[in-house]
Amino acid sequence: MGFFSFLSGDKRSKEQIEAQEKYKSELKQYINENYGAPKIHGSANYDVYINMQFRKIATCYVEYTFKDYSFDIIRGAYITIDDEVITKTQSGIGRAIIGGMIAGSMGAAVGYLSRKSEQKTLINNARLTIITSDPNMPEIYIPLLGKAKKNYANDSDVKRILNSAESLIHIIDQISMGVY
Repeated sequence: MGFFSFLSGDKRSKEQIEAQEKYKSELKQYINENYGAPKIHGSANYDVYINMQFRKIATCYVEYTFKDYSFDIIRGAYITIDDEVITKTQSGIGRAIIGGMIAGSMGAAVGYLSRKSEQKTLINNARLTIITSDPNMPEIYIPLLGKAKKNYANDSDVKRILNSAESLIHIIDQISMGVY
């Protein structure tokens, strides 16, 4: 199939909009017939598909840009995650006041030190990188998480996307070893 792309301008005519919708429809039909459901459906508007019969991996971005790659050029894959730990701590003043009322200055100190804190891991960026033997395209970058919303590591969508990516890496490892 090769490479498909449809770029739309800000001011599109009715014909351009119809052509875009036709293209999207034809691309969806092609993907459904040749690839089925995506192996990864990321929140960064990228989908990744695998066709074992024709030995191809395909990427599709926002239903417009589609590219497939032969298993013969696949050499491996890895995930890169840029994250940070955010700590949220309560002030502890209320606990210090109550501790001070109960046990004086020592109670106030213990009350303040017993304040609660909560840590969350925020994932700023996550991407799947597929390594190829093609010198013109040694790596294929696939964003897994978009920056439109905060992606916390314990979020069920984030877990699903990262687990799907791990499963895909396992399949890519088998592809690179010649199992498929």
